[in-house]
Amino acid sequence: MLKLFVASTPRPARLMTGDTKAATSTGGSKLLALDSAYVDSQKAMRRVLRVELDRSFGNFAELADAVATCGVPRPNLVVGHVDHSGRLLNPHLIWLIADPVAFTDKGSKPHQRLWTAVLRGLTAALVPIGADPGGLCNPMRVKNPLSPLWHRAVLAEVPYSLAPDLREEHPALAALAPALDLDGSLSLLRTATEARRGKPVVADHPDPAVAGRSNAVFRHLRERAYARVGWFRDQANGSLEEFFAELLAAALQIVPSSRAAAERGAATTARRVADWTWQNYHARPVVPRCATPEERRARRAAG
Repeated sequence: MLKLFVASTPRPARLMTGDTKAATSTGGSKLLALDSAYVDSQKAMRRVLRVELDRSFGNFAELADAVATCGVPRPNLVVGHVDHSGRLLNPHLIWLIADPVAFTDKGSKPHQRLWTAVLRGLTAALVPIGADPGGLCNPMRVKNPLSPLWHRAVLAEVPYSLAPDLREEHPALAALAPALDLDGSLSLLRTATEARRGKPVVADHPDPAVAGRSNAVFRHLRERAYARVGWFRDQANGSLEEFFAELLAAALQIVPSSRAAAERGAATTARRVADWTWQNYHARPVVPRCATPEERRARRAAG
């Protein structure tokens, strides 16, 4: 399974890795790069399905039992930090499919939609045990099972297929789609996303420099940035640097540490979120769903 995971990552020239979520690099030796804490799997030929769990488990066996209770096939790989008491913190679950799906212009659109639906279905099915719907925003970025910074376990030694199809090259492989509610997953994910708003971020690694760049921290800063950029930029109450300073303060509250590396990591994440949001994000105007004929005529006249 680890060899198959390596085959699911890009070649060195396009391989994105890093010991933090925000700091990535490309090029050089793939052997050395795959020691990093985080890695991006192939985007053009997708074989990796990843779900983030934002909770701790007593051990890998307890996690496997929890996944089984949700009626979900066992993941091939589980990656996370095991603390001094033996608890597994915020693991990433990884399913590998035997035949990757081409996300290119010539790729099959039905297969692409099925890959996306299965990933949503896995996330929705595991919400009761802590699956984070926000992880769907960046599904290619995973905790690297080859990195010495994490602990790992292999729970299933054979890859899966997305759906049963006798025409496929591996018809005997277990399929993921039949075990999932693909139609109802979107509504479940929306509900779970609303329920998680304002939930405190829990560190998933003892090194603040690593924990401070997790997906959860990034999404927390992004949500704050989206909520505050209008006040600073559009209402002219502050500059980009003042906006960045507020995000940096929020980042340092999440990852309190006197270590210079941790503070630099928090500053890098806050800076990237601030710059992108300031330049690109504009909230959609709120338009009433139900309007009177007079209101509709007024809007058309204004337009």
